[in-house]
Amino acid sequence: LEMFEFLWNLFFTICGCIVGFIMTFFENWNSKPKTVAHHVIVITGTAQGIARELAFLFANLKAKVVMIDIDKELNEQTAMLINKTGGQAYAYGCDVSDPERLRAVASEIVNDPRLGCPDIVICSAGIWVVKQLDEASDLEIKRTIDINLLGYFWTIRAFYPYILERGSGHIVAISSLATLANLVYVA
Repeated sequence: LEMFEFLWNLFFTICGCIVGFIMTFFENWNSKPKTVAHHVIVITGTAQGIARELAFLFANLKAKVVMIDIDKELNEQTAMLINKTGGQAYAYGCDVSDPERLRAVASEIVNDPRLGCPDIVICSAGIWVVKQLDEASDLEIKRTIDINLLGYFWTIRAFYPYILERGSGHIVAISSLATLANLVYVA
């Protein structure tokens, strides 16, 4: 009797999985791919690295790319390159570890008639201290935490009220694969 009960439950479990799979398959069968064309995408850390490449990628997909980085000059150069190739990029110089300045930049972006409330905010600013922990200064460690951790919170907090008020939007936080592996001399 127990074996029959087990097989009966197994049968219904498998049937439920199959029905769920089929329903999911057909629900997504006719769905159109989403587009980011004409959407406002804010990205932090865009002067170089992955964030810079994301800026180019989204610009190629016809998004309005809002670039925030502490290196204003390099950030503006990247924005000019994007604009020369037909994209729409807007560069802002801002240290993400400064919550007051970040809130001011967020307000400036939202109130800019060319931009408005962002559809997507991508937190990607980050720094590395390539030293052993005992060789890194207190200031280097604090700066790393201020940018790599608190900078994400400050960025989200600066844009979240606008996204919440509008009722839609996405927030993406990119971190390093270093969180999953041991890296030598990275304090």
